[in-house]
Amino acid sequence: MDGSPRPPVRHALPCSCEVVVDLAGREAVATLLRAHGVTAEALTVARESVHAERETEPGDWRQRLPTGASPSDLDQLLAIVRTADCHGYRVIESLGASCPALRRAVIERGPRRVVSGS
Repeated sequence: MDGSPRPPVRHALPCSCEVVVDLAGREAVATLLRAHGVTAEALTVARESVHAERETEPGDWRQRLPTGASPSDLDQLLAIVRTADCHGYRVIESLGASCPALRRAVIERGPRRVVSGS
């Protein structure tokens, strides 16, 4: 060993709070989150406190993603706001937004697909 510190261990799949911060930078999700009083900047700050409180994510929100094609941005957000014990849900709620209200807003938008990364 050369005595250099080891890099932090990262899981293959990102935590839901990392996903929600990423989604908040995409227009369709950002608009929806802003309508509920949540900004990407606030999510980034709140994410740190959730991880300080609980490092591992107990809920597997990915089980709520649709099967088949790659999930849209709104599909991913919907899976997160349907899973109360995941970090992303806790981060959103810590900012004063209601995940049940956000869930209803996503569902009301209907099956319109938003391609990830656009």
